[in-house]
Amino acid sequence: MSSPQKDPVTLWLPDAVLQQACELASITNRTVHDILIEWLHFASKHQQSDDFVRHIAAERIKSEAMEVDPKSTELDASAS
Repeated sequence: MSSPQKDPVTLWLPDAVLQQACELASITNRTVHDILIEWLHFASKHQQSDDFVRHIAAERIKSEAMEVDPKSTELDASAS
């Protein structure tokens, strides 16, 4: 799979991080920028490492999406 196209905001992101943000955006009907803002907010609030923050925020975003669309659980298997 090719990596998503980067813009000036996402240029600094590692490809794996951008890919995860894109996957979450697609199942939640949010923008990639919304996902990144969520991660940054969570990081500043909890003062944890980037990897930990992305993992916890991604789990929360996915659980919110499942409340709206139970079919979104299909992503869990492919994202792991």
